[in-house]
Amino acid sequence: MKIKTEKIVFEINNKKDEIILASVTLFAEKGYTETTIKDIAKAVSLKTASLYNYFPSKMSILEFVLDIYDEYLEMASMGLDDLKDNFSEMDARAIIMATFSKFPEDKNKLYPKILKIILQEQYRNERIHIYMRDHIFADLERKLKMLLEKMVKKGKIKPIDTARYAKLMNYTAIAAAVEYCHYTAE
Repeated sequence: MKIKTEKIVFEINNKKDEIILASVTLFAEKGYTETTIKDIAKAVSLKTASLYNYFPSKMSILEFVLDIYDEYLEMASMGLDDLKDNFSEMDARAIIMATFSKFPEDKNKLYPKILKIILQEQYRNERIHIYMRDHIFADLERKLKMLLEKMVKKGKIKPIDTARYAKLMNYTAIAAAVEYCHYTAE
């Protein structure tokens, strides 16, 4: 059974979008802390003061970037939602693959760059550390646990400690994301 994938692409339609793309690129290359508002303004051919017409601070740019990544994670986890009707027809491997089938296409390589920012800044920036803990670790682990519980209930896998295996799967997914980030962000 094939699960259809959806595509979302970050399109550059205005100056605010240019600022976001430039910021993500600079944060990924130089680091969030090392990137200045002046660097961002220069990258989009604005005066530093003019950049504040779009975003009141560098932190507000980061918050916007994390919101974009939240949308990406939500789209990526839609594979779980598709399982509601088709779950009983699929084997365990197909169920796991469907879970990760909704990762959006990304011609600007924005999402791996954002992941790179999150991974490299998670211990240097409190806001990113909280985001990593609450959105990437906790949300994914909770969704994986629910998936494993459904698989046990439907007899697709033998009874297991779903919390423990969800944690292991989460670490594996994060390791795979790190590899994806490494190969696609450059």
